[in-house]
Amino acid sequence: MELIGRKQIFTDEAEVNSENIYKIISEAMQIHKENLKEIKYLRNYVKGKQPILSREKEIRPEINIKTVFNRAAQIVEFKLNYEFGSPITFVQRSKDDGSEGEIDDKAVAKLNELLNYANKPSVDLQIARDMKTCGVGYRLIEPSTKKNRLIKTTALNPETTFVVYRNDAYREPILGVTYFQSKNGNIRYSAYSNDTRYEFSVPLVSVQENSSVFPVVYPNIVGEIPIVEYINDHERMSSFERVISLIDSLNLANSDRLNDIAQHVQSLLWLNNADIESDDVVKLREYGIIKTKSSNGINATVSYVESVLNQSEVQTLVDYINDQIDIIANVPGRQETGGGSTGSAMNLSNGWQAAEIAAKGMEPIFTESERRTLDVIDGIIQNSENVPDELININMMDIDPKFSRNKTYDLATKCSSLAALLNVGVDGLTAFTVVGLFTDPQLAWNNSKEAVEKIRLSGKKVTNSDVSNIVQNTSGQPSKVSNVDEGA
Repeated sequence: MELIGRKQIFTDEAEVNSENIYKIISEAMQIHKENLKEIKYLRNYVKGKQPILSREKEIRPEINIKTVFNRAAQIVEFKLNYEFGSPITFVQRSKDDGSEGEIDDKAVAKLNELLNYANKPSVDLQIARDMKTCGVGYRLIEPSTKKNRLIKTTALNPETTFVVYRNDAYREPILGVTYFQSKNGNIRYSAYSNDTRYEFSVPLVSVQENSSVFPVVYPNIVGEIPIVEYINDHERMSSFERVISLIDSLNLANSDRLNDIAQHVQSLLWLNNADIESDDVVKLREYGIIKTKSSNGINATVSYVESVLNQSEVQTLVDYINDQIDIIANVPGRQETGGGSTGSAMNLSNGWQAAEIAAKGMEPIFTESERRTLDVIDGIIQNSENVPDELININMMDIDPKFSRNKTYDLATKCSSLAALLNVGVDGLTAFTVVGLFTDPQLAWNNSKEAVEKIRLSGKKVTNSDVSNIVQNTSGQPSKVSNVDEGA
């Protein structure tokens, strides 16, 4: 299957209404079905259903070992855990809008609390897995009917969900669609525009063929499309899609190595100037011995016909393929570290820096969809009753998602950086966000700002020596600060 990313779905319609809803969905389904085939293939590929399992061997077909070295699953799991292992929370971007900072801090903290209670971290992981596997993922976010919950969210199956965009320069979403097959065999569609929700059920045929049936229409009080599409990159490709041919080659090379071992064990026995009766073949297998006799001055010989692969050369090829997979997919290698290298140099040589750069490049793409999620949340807040006081005047334009990775790695350096930022007067929330020590920097700052401000007012400066003592006493991690720095 030729895989070059999932296709984005567009419509020429300027708006959605009951008259053109079937036409829009019918045209969109044609593109969605193409994407659906690829999504199913990629999901099965990660599960281990790869082309090597259907290989046919013409020569000695009885020796045809099929082994899957599932690098695709390894790439997906690494990307998922490295980029989304820590929950994505929201932080306040700035305090220059004239509002009181403490009120804004409480509003963002309350928003994170509500989303955590709505299981957003778990939903984020499922969306991320769909993105890394299929290239696209989908979130549904709606008002909750449960007391004190306000918001509910879930991940939608990319096999049965898609978003339609306007075919213009801005490519804004115009319709979000999800569907499933009911027990009676009909397909039930739920389609959301900015102001309307359309519900209809049709037999398992083209939607356009049922256009004479008008959908059930409900108002969309939120005012935003609650189905949000997330993409892995701008090409909408999975994390391993660019290296599928290399993974197939790796499976082939390793399977043939095992075939070589099997063929060596099952080598053909060659009799030269000798013969054996068919009935004696069973005895040969049972006793493992054969008797020959020279005749007419010609010696009889018995030997195995075999040709063994050069395993060192094959291993060089396998290592090269693995290295290229790591480089293209931005996955750190598993090479043994050599002596005399600094931590930064090893991060660069083993691929960790490339993995971090790739993760940073993913953040703006994910943030674009998160902002659409914030627009939906804002619509829910503005059109709901019993909204917490902290959220009534929340400004979604002043909120950013915060990605946290490697929170405890190089802990001494991060603590020193935090102390240095606070000592020179950097805003506390900004300092807590930059160093990347906390899963929820907004909550950490809210809980710490009173103590931080007390230290600032006392005029005491936190030194590198103080940081080193704290880190060693709390985590046992040795300091990476030199004696010269400590004495400065």
